[in-house]
Amino acid sequence: MQMKKTIEAGIVATSVMTAFSYALSAMEKENYKEPQLLSGFVKGWLSKENGIINYSGWLVHYTLGCTWAGVYTLLNKQFSHKVSSKHAFLFGCISGAIGVLTWKALFEHHPHPPKTAHRKFYRQLFAAHLLFAFSLAKAYTFLHKENSPVRNSFIDSSMPSLTCQAFPHR
Repeated sequence: MQMKKTIEAGIVATSVMTAFSYALSAMEKENYKEPQLLSGFVKGWLSKENGIINYSGWLVHYTLGCTWAGVYTLLNKQFSHKVSSKHAFLFGCISGAIGVLTWKALFEHHPHPPKTAHRKFYRQLFAAHLLFAFSLAKAYTFLHKENSPVRNSFIDSSMPSLTCQAFPHR
């Protein structure tokens, strides 16, 4: 159940981050759309076009988001057992710096990188990771609440044999 909540929180946080990137792309008329850029990297590595390439960026993006949610969960368990804005900010700064360095390496070492304004993209990417971290902390807290309406209706109803009535949460 812990892994399921972590994945759900990762999906929520990645969706918030992605919405931010798409909105800022539209406002600034630049391409900050991580899933599209990731698909562009995949296209550059493969010799022939494949329909799955168009979705590969989304798969990679959400897989990484859920992986970062797992890292957050492990760090939270290991060090504090408490979700806070301070921890979310620190996690956002660290993941943002790692994200910027990773994307920078991808753009520099890829034979045919997708086009984007790199400096603006890195600035946006760092801010998006802060938003990801705060959204992740909020979703994580919400999903772990005992009386969460999502937890009691959506999560538990998807597993009929484990309903709230059959196994009360403690």
